[in-house]
Amino acid sequence: MYSARQTISSRLLWLLPVACAALVLVGQLGSPLTHSAADTSTAQRQSAAILPASPTATVSVWISTSLPPDALITPAASLPAPPMSSPVWGTPIPVFTSTLAPSPTPTVTSTPTRNPTATPTPTMTATATPTPTPRLATIDYFLPDRWALYPGDRVTLRWDLHDAREAYLLHDGKEEGIVAPGSAVFTLTQTTAFTLSARTEDGAVTAHVTVRVLPVPTPDGVARTIDVPILMYHYISAPPPDADRYRRDLSLAPEDFEAHLAWLRSQGYQSITLHTLVFHLLAGWPLPEKPIVLTFDDGYRDHYTNAFPLLQKYGYVGTFFLVTRPIDDGDPNYLTWEMVTEMHRAGMSMQPHGYRHFDLKGKPIDFLIYEIVGAKEAIEARTGEIARFFCYPSGSYDRQTIRVLESAGFWAAVTTVPGRHQGTDRLFELERLRVRNTTSVEDLARLLN
Repeated sequence: MYSARQTISSRLLWLLPVACAALVLVGQLGSPLTHSAADTSTAQRQSAAILPASPTATVSVWISTSLPPDALITPAASLPAPPMSSPVWGTPIPVFTSTLAPSPTPTVTSTPTRNPTATPTPTMTATATPTPTPRLATIDYFLPDRWALYPGDRVTLRWDLHDAREAYLLHDGKEEGIVAPGSAVFTLTQTTAFTLSARTEDGAVTAHVTVRVLPVPTPDGVARTIDVPILMYHYISAPPPDADRYRRDLSLAPEDFEAHLAWLRSQGYQSITLHTLVFHLLAGWPLPEKPIVLTFDDGYRDHYTNAFPLLQKYGYVGTFFLVTRPIDDGDPNYLTWEMVTEMHRAGMSMQPHGYRHFDLKGKPIDFLIYEIVGAKEAIEARTGEIARFFCYPSGSYDRQTIRVLESAGFWAAVTTVPGRHQGTDRLFELERLRVRNTTSVEDLARLLN
């Protein structure tokens, strides 16, 4: 009996290291699968942040040859289709078309998205080795960060190449070597096609993207006037208990703001940007039957936390006039530049309201340039879009202010003058309708009708 036990024990001791080796091997074999799942989850989160979530969302191009197709789809139950027209009503969106053409390789099938060869089920043997994963030539995140471009606007292209021995970017007939990850800013004057190519030991991949530049209408010389309401909002939040009378007067509770949007939608109003309004006045571009411009002054933090999501919910676009000094200083009551960039990419229009919100009437030209152009350039540096519209701080301006705006490339400006009558002879004196703390839905209806 003792001899039998001794024999069994000795066999168990002999099998113990083999079992341990097998367990280690199983862990090694399973790690690529675990890593792939984590990568897919990360890609899903990134994709959800990039793919459009509303009719006014950014239309981005995401090209990947290293991730499975489902990794590039948001996990949301239902995702709206990309918009067929931009928030600038009646204007076709720029076309970001892309094609992917990986070259054949001897070990894998050439498809836009390639998955590693399936790993065989591990066996309990100390000599088993994992199946090697083929090295793939891939291009990820080749996308423009803009969806509406006009001549002179800038676009940023970003890319990430994997296992690339060499890579090239071709545009405007010029080809240059690039490194990854990388990005570049391009100023576009016409529709431009970009081609990104990479080569690895296992083959080559090429990605194409075409960025369409929207035309700017040529003024036809026709004098036009039209009634288009431009609503003027400030705070979209309840005022604090110690708020002064100005803060209370300029504050609209989020639930009241949502009631405004719901009523506007029920009445058939369609939001437009100032681009669309100016294009109509200068060149007769069409407007929807009931156009309305929604503007938000000063760039408060609640524009991001409260106004922005509600605008997206109701499919409306807003024009936000920013005072840029508080943003530079990191004032918690104002937007951050990251918020400005996110809102802009979602289709919102970000325009200057001055650097420090100082009165501009009767000021010297150097002062005006500092306040106006400084804010303009700060916004352009974050959005890549040329700022074309201005909002006078406190509604104060004079003829010299308008001359500086014209020389700086602005197309129009809004005032605090009450009214809704807009005309080609008053592009730098557009009228607006002030929304106050006490403006109910009934008051809004009377204001518009």
